[in-house]
Amino acid sequence: MLLRKKGLACFLAAATAMAFPAVSGFAADPDPSQTPVADIPEEYIWEQIEKIESGEIEDVFIRVKVLESAQIIPAEILSAIGEQDMGLTVSVYESASDQYPAYEWTFNGIMSGLEATQEDFDIGVEIDSAEVYNGVDSVVAEDVNFTTFSLDCNGNVPAGAILCMPAADETAYYEMQNVYGYSRGSKAILEFGGGAGYADSYTNGWWMSVSEFQSGVRDYIMTPDKLE
Repeated sequence: MLLRKKGLACFLAAATAMAFPAVSGFAADPDPSQTPVADIPEEYIWEQIEKIESGEIEDVFIRVKVLESAQIIPAEILSAIGEQDMGLTVSVYESASDQYPAYEWTFNGIMSGLEATQEDFDIGVEIDSAEVYNGVDSVVAEDVNFTTFSLDCNGNVPAGAILCMPAADETAYYEMQNVYGYSRGSKAILEFGGGAGYADSYTNGWWMSVSEFQSGVRDYIMTPDKLE
């Protein structure tokens, strides 16, 4: 009987250990500055803001990595970044296993009006969507090379926001490119919206940075050519 009790006790102990692993066995939350996470890491960003304010961290730029499922950055975070003359870079990855991001946003609160941000911002960007790319291709000359990008936001981009993204291979090695708005409904090229400059961000292509956006415009064309 004693042996049976001991055997039962061992069985119960083993079953308990399997059902309730030791606390030390739980995986820690990923560091969003190193590993892409599914949502905007708001708690981490606020912690970094506090550490910068207290002098615990000297670097005033906060950097996080997220997956494409992450969408909204609260206006409170952006305005706080601007009020404290800080910066926030959000690198967006298609997959957590990717070596390079698909694109990234930088919100520069040091030399901008970011502190006046009142709307949450959707960071989603689609590069060369079939609808926009084919629409542009139908209205430009055959020898024009371009990249298109579409914003998920309502077209109102916060002051001081910079979008960095890889350009089409055909437009590589142009350190300055032109940026135009585009209307899907009328398939019309809108007025010249500014320029894009070469961004030495990553080695997986020719990255460009766009810092000028037109109010209410969501679709854009980036090209080394001048469009009429």
